[in-house]
Amino acid sequence: MVVADTGAGIPPDVLPRILDLYFTTKADGTGVGLAVTQQIVTAHGGTLEVDSRVGAGTTMTVRLPSSGEGRGA
Repeated sequence: MVVADTGAGIPPDVLPRILDLYFTTKADGTGVGLAVTQQIVTAHGGTLEVDSRVGAGTTMTVRLPSSGEGRGA
């Protein structure tokens, strides 16, 4: 699954931390959403990939194994 936007993008100094639990750049943010998303995807044998360019937007790709792959199923 691919989710993309054409927004401001994520600054390079922030990008390495966006999946850290409780990290946020928003005054009213909790910093939980992406961290929990990554945990769920990983628990299902998948990966979460982030590609972002300042001024061009961000693309997040969730890759999950097909049925029978991954967690030893």
